[in-house]
Order: sequence, then C-alpha cells, then structure tokens
Amino acid sequence: MSLTFTAGHDTIKRADKMNHMFALIDEICVIKERIQPTDCGHLNTTVRVLADRIDELREELSRDDKN
Repeated sequence: MSLTFTAGHDTIKRADKMNHMFALIDEICVIKERIQPTDCGHLNTTVRVLADRIDELREELSRDDKN
C-alpha cells in the first residue's frame, strides 16, 4: 500500500481504500461463519467494528469522488 503523509490522516490511494474495504467485507463473511448460538459476543462485536470501518471507508470514497 502506498501512503502519502499529510496533516491529519494519512492519504491513501482510492484503489488501496477499495481493496482494504473489500478485504474487510471478506473478513466479515469469514467471521460470521464462525458465530455460534452462544459464547460468541466477541465475534459479533468484531463484525460490528469492521462494518463501522467499512462505512467510514465508503464515506471517505464518497468524499473523494466529490473533490
């Protein structure tokens, strides 16, 4: 992944953001397959955190499109 350092957040190329987002989506699918009826709260939490990160990336990509 190529990074350009700027004030605030690191600027990541659009293709890298998309690849990262798709990898997170794939990871959520793997984790969901491991969820059992009990004792899997940590997996549910992980799915929610990763889904939130995907939403953040979508927003970043949307903002990038407008600029």
